[in-house]
Amino acid sequence: MGDKKKGDKLSYFVHCLPRFHELIGKSGAVGVYDREKCLIHLNGTKVILPVKAGDPINKKGIVYQAMAEGRRVIRRFGRGSQQSHIGVSIPLKDGEGNAIGAIVASQPIRYDPIFDIVDTAEQIDARNLARRFPARQGQMEIDRLAESFNKMLERLEASFTLERETKEQMRRFIADASHELRTPLTSISGFLEVLLRGAANDPEQLYQALRSMYDEAERLKKLVDDLLYLTKLEQEPQAEFKEGYLDVLLREMEPQLRILAGNRKLDFEIQEQVKCSFDKDRIKQVILNIFHNAIQFTDPEKGQIRITLSRNDNDARIAFQDNGPGISNKHLPNIFNRFYRSDSSRTRKKGGSGLGLTIAKSIVDLHGGSITVTSKKGEGSTFYVRLPLKPKPPAQEAPPASAN
Repeated sequence: MGDKKKGDKLSYFVHCLPRFHELIGKSGAVGVYDREKCLIHLNGTKVILPVKAGDPINKKGIVYQAMAEGRRVIRRFGRGSQQSHIGVSIPLKDGEGNAIGAIVASQPIRYDPIFDIVDTAEQIDARNLARRFPARQGQMEIDRLAESFNKMLERLEASFTLERETKEQMRRFIADASHELRTPLTSISGFLEVLLRGAANDPEQLYQALRSMYDEAERLKKLVDDLLYLTKLEQEPQAEFKEGYLDVLLREMEPQLRILAGNRKLDFEIQEQVKCSFDKDRIKQVILNIFHNAIQFTDPEKGQIRITLSRNDNDARIAFQDNGPGISNKHLPNIFNRFYRSDSSRTRKKGGSGLGLTIAKSIVDLHGGSITVTSKKGEGSTFYVRLPLKPKPPAQEAPPASAN
């Protein structure tokens, strides 16, 4: 024990009597330890010591007891040696609370690498998966065991992270879907209230109210249909791939697309003989969804839309270019998320479900292709759909969180 008052740098326990240990230092006897009563008589001051003589220094002994009481645990391992010392440093204070020294109880133990692994394992739980087992301890079997445990922890951590992200995506999806379903229902309820107040007696007001309710009901139906379609895509990601020509498909759809475009200028630039393997019905859905998006964001009279089909050695590419208001850079990363809208007010006026681009991306992913967008605010947008000429497995990707 180091006695600060007497200037001792080092003191020792020495056996004096069976019941007592005497504490001595350079300056001579400085105290007596009564091991039965766990008291230290130090220069006339009684100090209670929470360690009984003979307590084993192990998991259930003074080391863990001291850890529970916030005392400092000492653990030293000899470098290049299998020996170590484990113990506890216990401060000693006089009756006035002044620090007058410390007692260190320790014992040599044989170094066991399993001890570190067990110690680490006891600190790991669902909220603390960042801990890793010590590796490269010089024993091949122990190192392999530690590496295996660390790899398992990495997989568990990734799994828990994915689970948390999935729950958050589901929470946002439910909130967004509830909002989208509530909007048309609120409108219908409002029109019915107007009719009940007497507007039904006016033929013109009656027609306007019924027409508006019909439009909202159709939007509600489309939203539910799109939700069911998207759910089916995610739960049963299957497609009927057949070899065909994309140029032929676009030519077949041209009359329908021109009707949908109305007075907008619609141009086609189609390369011939673009053959690949695809599900015809689902690729038609992709074309319609992206085309509807272009219609929603272009002027009915001055709008311009260009559809281009081309190919290279590996992929076929369909580009949809419009002269709409464009999309700002902050919105681009989220444009394929469920219910995401860069301009929600304009989309609702056009009756969009907010799921069209999400469905398009899911179908393209199913084909092993990709869908991207480039845009500049005020200059329009261009969506690119790339499909492999030869079928390949779709990229494994987490389902989108929220969508357009």
